[in-house]
Amino acid sequence: MDRSGDKISTFINLGTPGQVSYKHAPQYSAYFPEDLTGWVLLRDFNGDGKADIFTADGGGVKVYLNTSFAQLTFNLQESQVLYDRQPDSIRPSLLDLVIGKRDGLISYFENIGTASAPNFSLITDSLGMANTNRAEDLGGYSTPFVYQEQGEYKILSGAENGFIYQFGDIEGNLTGVFSVDSSFQGIWEGVSSSVAMADLNNDQLLDLLIGNLNGGIALYLGDTSSVPVMIREVKSSTVNVYPNPAQDEVHIDLGGHVINGAVIEIVNVVGQLMYRQDVTEKKSKVNTSTFPSGMYFVCYGNGLTRVVTKMSIQ
Repeated sequence: MDRSGDKISTFINLGTPGQVSYKHAPQYSAYFPEDLTGWVLLRDFNGDGKADIFTADGGGVKVYLNTSFAQLTFNLQESQVLYDRQPDSIRPSLLDLVIGKRDGLISYFENIGTASAPNFSLITDSLGMANTNRAEDLGGYSTPFVYQEQGEYKILSGAENGFIYQFGDIEGNLTGVFSVDSSFQGIWEGVSSSVAMADLNNDQLLDLLIGNLNGGIALYLGDTSSVPVMIREVKSSTVNVYPNPAQDEVHIDLGGHVINGAVIEIVNVVGQLMYRQDVTEKKSKVNTSTFPSGMYFVCYGNGLTRVVTKMSIQ
C-alpha cells in the first residue's frame, strides 16, 4: 500500500511452499476497493475463514468483507469498526484490537462479542504505557504488530522517527507497564516505519517486513526462534550482482563498500549455504551452473555488519 498516493500494489507468489517468489501482478488490483487509504490489513473479521480488508476511514477504521466465491469480491461493512492485529491471550478464539495512534500510544479494545459478530470495548488508550514518541519528535505514529516469541506475546511497532520498538512483559499485564526496547536490533530503514511479520519462506520462523515513507520495503529473514530477525536485504546498488538473473556464473562487484574481515556467502531462501569465500578482492566470479533455479541471497559481511542482495538463477 502506497499511502502517499493511496494506491495498492498486488503481487502473486509463483514459488513453492519452501521457496517464495513474488511477481508484480497489477491486474489483480482491480479486484480491490478503490477508496483504500493510508494502510491495508488483511484479517478474518467475521470468522468465515476468508481474509477481509481493514483500512483507514477518517479518524476510525472500516472493513470490507470478503464475499468471494468464483471471483475475488469485497463489500463494505456498513458499521464503522476498529481493527485487530492478533488474537488476545485470554480468549484466543476472538479477535481483539491493538491500535496505533498519532501520539505514539497504543489503544486496546477487547472483543466482548463473538467470532462472527465482533463487539469491541475500550480497555485502555495507553496499553502498557507503550509509546513511540520521543520528546524531540513531532508525533509518534505507532504501528503495532502483535506476535508470539517462545510462547509469549510481544509487540513490534514502527514509528515516525523510523526506529523499531519492541514491547514485552505483556502476559497478565494488560493494565500495567510493558518493557521496551526502543531500537530493536539497531534496525532503522527510514522515517515513518511500519512493520509486519509472517513466515515467508516456510521455515517455521517469522520474517520481518518494514515499510517506510519513501515506499521501500526491507526484508529481514528469521534466524532463530528467540531472535526473530537477522538478515537484511538492501538495494542491489550497494553490492552489484550481474547478470541477474544468472545461469552458469555470476559476478559480484563490491564497489566502494568495504567491510573488514568479510566473507561472501550465497544462500537459498530456506537458508541453505550454497557458496562461501573469504573476500580478497572487490570483484569475484562464482560458478552457479549447479545451482537449482530460484531465488538466492548474496550475503557480504563479517558477523557484525551484513549486506544482503537478492539474485535469481534461471
